[in-house]
Amino acid sequence: MATLAQGSSVPVSLPSGSTLTTFGAGSAVIGPGNQYGQPRSLYNRSSIGPFPEDVIVYLTATTAIEYYSLATGASLINALPSFTWAGRPSASVVGAEVRIRISDIGPAPGIRFVSDGTRWIPDGVQVLGRQNTGVSCPADTTEDTLYSLVIPADLVSTNSTLRIFTRWTITGSTNLRELDIRLGGSLVYQFSTATASVVAIQNLTHVSNRGVTNSQIGGIPLGPGLGNGTLPNYTASIDMTTAQTLVIAGKKAVAGETITLESASVELLP
Repeated sequence: MATLAQGSSVPVSLPSGSTLTTFGAGSAVIGPGNQYGQPRSLYNRSSIGPFPEDVIVYLTATTAIEYYSLATGASLINALPSFTWAGRPSASVVGAEVRIRISDIGPAPGIRFVSDGTRWIPDGVQVLGRQNTGVSCPADTTEDTLYSLVIPADLVSTNSTLRIFTRWTITGSTNLRELDIRLGGSLVYQFSTATASVVAIQNLTHVSNRGVTNSQIGGIPLGPGLGNGTLPNYTASIDMTTAQTLVIAGKKAVAGETITLESASVELLP
Protein backbone atom coordinates (compact mmCIF):
# COMPACT_ATOMS: atom_id res chain seq x y z
CA MET A 1 0.00 0.00 0.00
CA ALA A 2 1.40 3.38 -1.00
CA THR A 3 0.24 6.94 -0.37
CA LEU A 4 0.17 9.80 -2.85
CA ALA A 5 -0.07 13.22 -1.20
CA GLN A 6 -2.74 15.72 -2.19
CA GLY A 7 -1.71 17.64 -5.32
CA SER A 8 1.06 15.17 -6.22
CA SER A 9 1.52 12.89 -9.23
CA VAL A 10 3.29 9.56 -9.68
CA PRO A 11 3.78 6.99 -12.46
CA VAL A 12 2.82 3.45 -11.42
CA SER A 13 4.02 0.46 -13.47
CA LEU A 14 1.20 -2.05 -13.96
CA PRO A 15 2.16 -5.44 -15.46
CA SER A 16 -0.21 -7.08 -17.92
CA GLY A 17 -3.13 -8.80 -16.21
CA SER A 18 -2.71 -6.79 -13.00
CA THR A 19 -5.18 -4.42 -11.35
CA LEU A 20 -4.54 -1.10 -9.63
CA THR A 21 -6.95 -0.14 -6.84
CA THR A 22 -7.12 3.38 -5.43
CA PHE A 23 -8.87 5.00 -2.47
CA GLY A 24 -9.31 8.77 -2.80
CA ALA A 25 -10.12 11.38 -5.45
CA GLY A 26 -8.00 12.30 -8.44
CA SER A 27 -7.34 11.26 -12.04
CA ALA A 28 -5.43 8.58 -13.95
CA VAL A 29 -3.88 8.51 -17.41
CA ILE A 30 -2.91 5.12 -18.85
CA GLY A 31 0.24 5.11 -20.99
CA PRO A 32 2.65 5.21 -22.51
CA GLY A 33 0.95 7.15 -25.26
CA ASN A 34 -2.45 7.32 -23.52
CA GLN A 35 -3.62 4.45 -25.74
CA TYR A 36 -6.45 3.65 -23.34
CA GLY A 37 -8.37 6.90 -23.70
CA GLN A 38 -8.72 10.19 -21.92
CA PRO A 39 -7.85 10.75 -18.24
CA ARG A 40 -10.08 8.80 -15.89
CA SER A 41 -11.65 10.38 -12.84
CA LEU A 42 -10.95 8.59 -9.58
CA TYR A 43 -13.44 8.60 -6.75
CA ASN A 44 -13.34 7.12 -3.28
CA ARG A 45 -12.65 3.59 -4.56
CA SER A 46 -11.58 2.89 -8.14
CA SER A 47 -10.03 -0.02 -10.03
CA ILE A 48 -7.84 0.27 -13.12
CA GLY A 49 -7.09 -2.74 -15.31
CA PRO A 50 -6.36 -5.47 -16.06
CA PHE A 51 -4.80 -4.73 -19.48
CA PRO A 52 -3.38 -7.19 -22.03
CA GLU A 53 0.04 -5.51 -21.91
CA ASP A 54 2.31 -3.72 -19.47
CA VAL A 55 1.20 -0.12 -18.95
CA ILE A 56 2.11 2.91 -16.88
CA VAL A 57 -0.65 4.58 -14.88
CA TYR A 58 -0.01 8.25 -14.19
CA LEU A 59 -1.89 9.11 -11.00
CA THR A 60 -2.71 12.66 -9.89
CA ALA A 61 -4.20 13.16 -6.43
CA THR A 62 -6.95 15.73 -5.82
CA THR A 63 -7.10 14.40 -2.26
CA ALA A 64 -4.56 12.05 -0.72
CA ILE A 65 -4.76 8.69 -2.52
CA GLU A 66 -3.97 5.24 -1.14
CA TYR A 67 -3.18 2.74 -3.90
CA TYR A 68 -2.00 -0.80 -4.40
CA SER A 69 -1.65 -3.22 -7.31
CA LEU A 70 -2.81 -6.84 -7.38
CA ALA A 71 -1.04 -9.25 -9.70
CA THR A 72 -2.87 -11.74 -11.90
CA GLY A 73 -4.22 -14.60 -9.80
CA ALA A 74 -3.09 -13.04 -6.52
CA SER A 75 -5.28 -13.34 -3.45
CA LEU A 76 -6.57 -10.10 -1.97
CA ILE A 77 -5.93 -11.52 1.52
CA ASN A 78 -2.22 -11.20 0.75
CA ALA A 79 -2.48 -7.62 -0.47
CA LEU A 80 -4.96 -5.95 1.86
CA PRO A 81 -4.89 -2.16 1.81
CA SER A 82 -3.73 -0.94 5.20
CA PHE A 83 -5.11 1.98 7.20
CA THR A 84 -5.09 3.29 10.73
CA TRP A 85 -8.46 2.97 12.46
CA ALA A 86 -8.94 6.74 12.41
CA GLY A 87 -7.88 6.93 8.75
CA ARG A 88 -10.03 4.09 7.40
CA PRO A 89 -12.26 4.87 4.41
CA SER A 90 -16.02 4.99 4.78
CA ALA A 91 -17.63 1.57 4.43
CA SER A 92 -20.51 3.11 2.50
CA VAL A 93 -18.07 4.61 0.00
CA VAL A 94 -15.94 1.54 -0.72
CA GLY A 95 -18.95 -0.80 -1.02
CA ALA A 96 -19.67 -4.29 0.25
CA GLU A 97 -17.17 -7.16 0.50
CA VAL A 98 -14.12 -4.88 0.53
CA ARG A 99 -11.49 -6.01 3.03
CA ILE A 100 -8.89 -3.83 4.72
CA ARG A 101 -6.24 -4.19 7.39
CA ILE A 102 -6.13 -1.87 10.42
CA SER A 103 -2.45 -1.47 11.23
CA ASP A 104 -2.61 0.31 14.59
CA ILE A 105 -4.78 -2.18 16.51
CA GLY A 106 -3.72 -5.60 17.74
CA PRO A 107 -0.48 -7.50 17.29
CA ALA A 108 1.44 -6.80 14.05
CA PRO A 109 0.50 -6.62 11.22
CA GLY A 110 -2.90 -5.55 12.58
CA ILE A 111 -6.52 -6.74 12.38
CA ARG A 112 -8.85 -7.28 9.43
CA PHE A 113 -12.26 -5.79 8.66
CA VAL A 114 -14.78 -6.32 5.86
CA SER A 115 -17.36 -3.79 4.68
CA ASP A 116 -21.04 -4.69 4.43
CA GLY A 117 -21.63 -1.50 2.46
CA THR A 118 -22.70 0.41 5.57
CA ARG A 119 -20.17 -0.34 8.30
CA TRP A 120 -16.91 -2.18 8.93
CA ILE A 121 -17.31 -5.64 10.52
CA PRO A 122 -14.48 -7.75 11.98
CA ASP A 123 -13.39 -10.26 9.34
CA GLY A 124 -13.72 -13.16 11.77
CA VAL A 125 -12.38 -13.16 15.34
CA GLN A 126 -9.65 -10.51 15.73
CA VAL A 127 -7.02 -10.36 18.51
CA LEU A 128 -6.92 -6.85 19.99
CA GLY A 129 -4.27 -7.47 22.63
CA ARG A 130 -2.43 -10.15 24.55
CA GLN A 131 0.05 -10.61 27.38
CA ASN A 132 1.83 -13.89 28.10
CA THR A 133 4.31 -12.87 30.80
CA GLY A 134 3.27 -12.97 34.44
CA VAL A 135 2.47 -9.71 36.24
CA SER A 136 1.89 -9.74 40.01
CA CYS A 137 0.13 -7.44 42.43
CA PRO A 138 2.50 -5.52 44.75
CA ALA A 139 2.39 -6.05 48.53
CA ASP A 140 -0.75 -4.01 49.19
CA THR A 141 -4.50 -4.44 49.66
CA THR A 142 -5.71 -2.09 46.91
CA GLU A 143 -7.00 -2.99 43.46
CA ASP A 144 -3.93 -3.21 41.20
CA THR A 145 -4.03 -3.02 37.41
CA LEU A 146 -2.18 -5.98 35.87
CA TYR A 147 -3.17 -5.42 32.23
CA SER A 148 -4.88 -2.60 30.35
CA LEU A 149 -5.92 -2.05 26.74
CA VAL A 150 -7.49 0.97 25.06
CA ILE A 151 -10.53 0.03 22.96
CA PRO A 152 -10.77 2.69 20.22
CA ALA A 153 -13.96 4.64 19.62
CA ASP A 154 -16.52 2.84 17.42
CA LEU A 155 -14.49 -0.39 17.30
CA VAL A 156 -17.16 -2.42 19.12
CA SER A 157 -20.35 -2.06 17.09
CA THR A 158 -23.95 -2.54 18.16
CA ASN A 159 -23.89 -6.33 18.44
CA SER A 160 -20.17 -7.06 18.75
CA THR A 161 -18.53 -8.82 21.70
CA LEU A 162 -15.24 -8.56 23.55
CA ARG A 163 -13.97 -12.00 24.58
CA ILE A 164 -11.45 -11.89 27.44
CA PHE A 165 -9.37 -14.89 28.51
CA THR A 166 -7.29 -14.77 31.70
CA ARG A 167 -5.02 -17.24 33.50
CA TRP A 168 -4.06 -16.67 37.15
CA THR A 169 -2.11 -18.11 40.05
CA ILE A 170 -2.95 -17.02 43.60
CA THR A 171 -1.92 -17.77 47.14
CA GLY A 172 -3.99 -20.60 48.64
CA SER A 173 -5.57 -19.22 51.81
CA THR A 174 -8.87 -18.47 53.50
CA ASN A 175 -8.31 -14.74 52.95
CA LEU A 176 -10.29 -13.02 50.22
CA ARG A 177 -8.65 -12.74 46.78
CA GLU A 178 -10.44 -10.88 44.02
CA LEU A 179 -10.00 -10.78 40.22
CA ASP A 180 -11.69 -7.89 38.41
CA ILE A 181 -12.32 -6.84 34.81
CA ARG A 182 -13.44 -3.26 34.17
CA LEU A 183 -14.41 -1.51 30.96
CA GLY A 184 -14.53 2.26 31.02
CA GLY A 185 -14.35 2.07 34.83
CA SER A 186 -17.44 -0.17 35.10
CA LEU A 187 -17.11 -3.64 36.57
CA VAL A 188 -18.07 -6.23 33.92
CA TYR A 189 -16.73 -9.34 35.66
CA GLN A 190 -15.44 -10.33 39.10
CA PHE A 191 -14.22 -13.61 40.60
CA SER A 192 -13.47 -13.80 44.30
CA THR A 193 -12.57 -16.67 46.58
CA ALA A 194 -11.59 -17.34 50.17
CA THR A 195 -11.06 -21.06 49.63
CA ALA A 196 -7.59 -22.29 50.55
CA SER A 197 -7.54 -25.01 47.88
CA VAL A 198 -7.99 -22.53 45.02
CA VAL A 199 -4.51 -21.63 43.72
CA ALA A 200 -4.98 -21.43 39.92
CA ILE A 201 -7.78 -20.03 37.77
CA GLN A 202 -8.57 -19.90 34.06
CA ASN A 203 -11.43 -17.67 33.03
CA LEU A 204 -13.31 -16.75 29.86
CA THR A 205 -15.54 -13.67 29.95
CA HIS A 206 -17.73 -12.08 27.27
CA VAL A 207 -18.81 -8.43 27.24
CA SER A 208 -21.41 -7.78 24.54
CA ASN A 209 -23.17 -4.71 23.21
CA ARG A 210 -26.92 -5.26 23.37
CA GLY A 211 -28.11 -3.88 20.02
CA VAL A 212 -26.82 -0.40 20.83
CA THR A 213 -23.36 0.98 21.57
CA ASN A 214 -24.11 2.15 25.12
CA SER A 215 -25.60 -0.95 26.77
CA GLN A 216 -23.62 -4.09 27.68
CA ILE A 217 -24.01 -7.45 29.36
CA GLY A 218 -20.95 -8.98 31.01
CA GLY A 219 -19.92 -11.98 33.10
CA ILE A 220 -21.48 -13.73 36.07
CA PRO A 221 -20.55 -12.20 39.45
CA LEU A 222 -18.29 -14.49 41.50
CA GLY A 223 -18.63 -17.21 38.87
CA PRO A 224 -16.06 -19.06 36.78
CA GLY A 225 -16.86 -17.12 33.61
CA LEU A 226 -18.64 -20.08 32.03
CA GLY A 227 -21.27 -22.14 33.77
CA ASN A 228 -23.89 -21.54 36.43
CA GLY A 229 -24.23 -18.61 38.81
CA THR A 230 -26.52 -17.57 41.64
CA LEU A 231 -26.39 -13.86 40.73
CA PRO A 232 -27.42 -12.09 37.50
CA ASN A 233 -24.89 -11.06 34.87
CA TYR A 234 -23.12 -7.74 35.19
CA THR A 235 -24.63 -5.01 33.04
CA ALA A 236 -23.23 -1.61 32.11
CA SER A 237 -24.01 1.55 30.15
CA ILE A 238 -20.64 2.32 28.55
CA ASP A 239 -20.49 4.57 25.50
CA MET A 240 -18.42 2.60 22.99
CA THR A 241 -18.54 5.45 20.47
CA THR A 242 -15.73 6.94 22.55
CA ALA A 243 -12.43 5.27 23.44
CA GLN A 244 -12.64 3.12 26.60
CA THR A 245 -9.96 1.36 28.62
CA LEU A 246 -10.26 -2.31 29.50
CA VAL A 247 -8.53 -3.11 32.81
CA ILE A 248 -7.74 -6.52 34.33
CA ALA A 249 -6.91 -6.16 38.03
CA GLY A 250 -6.31 -8.08 41.24
CA LYS A 251 -7.02 -7.28 44.89
CA LYS A 252 -5.98 -9.06 48.11
CA ALA A 253 -7.20 -8.85 51.69
CA VAL A 254 -3.68 -9.57 52.95
CA ALA A 255 -0.78 -7.58 51.52
CA GLY A 256 1.75 -10.39 51.83
CA GLU A 257 -0.17 -12.85 49.65
CA THR A 258 0.16 -13.00 45.86
CA ILE A 259 -2.05 -12.65 42.80
CA THR A 260 -0.34 -13.14 39.44
CA LEU A 261 -1.95 -12.62 36.05
CA GLU A 262 -0.05 -15.26 34.06
CA SER A 263 -1.58 -14.41 30.68
CA ALA A 264 -4.43 -12.51 29.09
CA SER A 265 -5.94 -12.06 25.65
CA VAL A 266 -8.68 -9.76 24.35
CA GLU A 267 -10.54 -10.62 21.14
CA LEU A 268 -13.20 -8.84 19.11
CA LEU A 269 -16.05 -11.01 17.84
CA PRO A 270 -18.23 -9.81 14.92
